[in-house]
Amino acid sequence: MNEATDWDVLVVGAGPAGSTAARGAAEGGARVLVVERRPVVGVPVQCAEFLPRRVALDLRLPKAAIAQDVVGTMTHLPGGEATSRRNPGCILNREVADALLAERAVEAGAKLMTSTQATAIGRTSGGSIRVELEAMGGQEVPSHTTAAVLVGADGPRSLVGQGVGSTNTRKIVAHQVTVDLHDPLVETEVYLHPVYKGGYGWLFPKGDLANVGVGVDRALGGDPKAALQHLVGTLGDRIGEVRRTTGGLIPVNGPLQGVHGNILLAGDAAGHTHPITGGGIHQAVEAGRLAGEAAAARTTGEIDDLDGYETAFRSLFQIHLGRAVARRHELEEAWAGVEGDPEAWERLARRSWIGYKEYYKEKGR
Repeated sequence: MNEATDWDVLVVGAGPAGSTAARGAAEGGARVLVVERRPVVGVPVQCAEFLPRRVALDLRLPKAAIAQDVVGTMTHLPGGEATSRRNPGCILNREVADALLAERAVEAGAKLMTSTQATAIGRTSGGSIRVELEAMGGQEVPSHTTAAVLVGADGPRSLVGQGVGSTNTRKIVAHQVTVDLHDPLVETEVYLHPVYKGGYGWLFPKGDLANVGVGVDRALGGDPKAALQHLVGTLGDRIGEVRRTTGGLIPVNGPLQGVHGNILLAGDAAGHTHPITGGGIHQAVEAGRLAGEAAAARTTGEIDDLDGYETAFRSLFQIHLGRAVARRHELEEAWAGVEGDPEAWERLARRSWIGYKEYYKEKGR
């Protein structure tokens, strides 16, 4: 692509996927612009903030970005059974971690424009990308900009994804409160219950605080407000005053097509979240890294197309996410048929949650 553009690579969204893509592209020699609609990267936090330990180590996160370490997960069923599973990780101070990833992108040479909304995606006569921009604050921004490659890392309702006809069709709704935690914990806690329709509840400790939340599927009749009230009631006097309230959408359809000519999708925009747990930070940073490297290689002429990005991502996560997609489909298809039957519901819950051996068995075995 020889057409002159304002930028080699334009990244929409400065979450973990976008910032990592921007850094990778800049380190590869590309001229990179990142636009982020929020005035402050990482704020507000819309995440339960768990990260596997190995990913935290790979990211070289400082102490300020980590609220506390955890050693495992305790899964609770309605009858009182609790099962512990080793699952080493940490609970982030997500706003600190996101800001750090964006800072690393800027240090690598990317330009970051906050309070800037991408409003429309188009193409120039030469096939480059043209993006319309709008200021979300008082600063001035150009009305549009152009780039040789566009990376859409703009969340579950991605404008970039809509522009290429690749959108998340299945989402669960998450509601969360950050509360005082009266006694320290070294494990995360997961709660499975029929009231958390198509999802689950969680308590993730952050020292003397905890993230307490639920994710439910409205298509299955889920009511996030009622589900959160139920979980808070279940936890009782273990938790105290609410310090923060948040919520958001979590894609559960599995990975979408991520390459559309000279447009890439990454992170939530590409459906990279785990369809069962809703976890997505690990996939986001890996997708961002691969997208940034591919975008830089395309703009410098090392490669002719970006198809290798999708191949590389799927080679890393195909088994992990493929199983989760299959379990998600089973869960959705079976949910209505097991409501009101506690034994059947529990069998489905065990089949549909990563903490049980049933999750890893092939169907029919």
